[in-house]
Amino acid sequence: MSEQEIPETQRHYSATDRIIVNAAHFISFIFSPLLIPLYVMCLACYLSYMAVLPFGTLVKVTLTVFALTCLFPLISIGVLYKTGKVSDPGLNNRNERTIPFIISAVSYILCFIYLRMLNAPYWLTNFSAAGLAIAITACLINLKWKISIHLAAMGGLTGFILRLMVSGQTLRPTFYWLLAAIVATGLTGTSRLILERHTPSQVGAGVVAGVLLTYFITGINL
Repeated sequence: MSEQEIPETQRHYSATDRIIVNAAHFISFIFSPLLIPLYVMCLACYLSYMAVLPFGTLVKVTLTVFALTCLFPLISIGVLYKTGKVSDPGLNNRNERTIPFIISAVSYILCFIYLRMLNAPYWLTNFSAAGLAIAITACLINLKWKISIHLAAMGGLTGFILRLMVSGQTLRPTFYWLLAAIVATGLTGTSRLILERHTPSQVGAGVVAGVLLTYFITGINL
């Protein structure tokens, strides 16, 4: 049995390697695809003209988006795991990703409807549409190949901040936030490679898909 076939919990790491692996797990966790919509909402509330809205309103909307795009998929994946529909809650098995992708797509549809009902800015509402497009794209690609959803999500975050920069609707400078997002994307990609969850091409494809889909879809003002 090769080293890559040995479950991670059964591998023997040196102290230094264990620190690196734990750091990679931590980075993968804090930049989980399920948390990206929350980060987007926080950035929108802080950087854009949404900051002038009542704080209570911003908190309510942010928590609702969090419930729709994080808690709902998380609970659903937990149920799938408990019922044996998926063998790994991290969804590292390509053949078990279709249903979770569909659940993610549904969550973004609900989020889009919610934000549209609130007459939220088009670039924020369309972030949900971009999330839906990423989920559908990843689901189709997943039929033949495994693309990194972590990096697609991080690409989406980067594309969103880039859209804010060019939209002219920000109250605060966004350049350093864009730089931070790029660095975080690099760290996330490195973490996924360290954990052997993806190949460099899968990581790169995720970033490209996330950035392009999000940047262009959030620019549509209908």
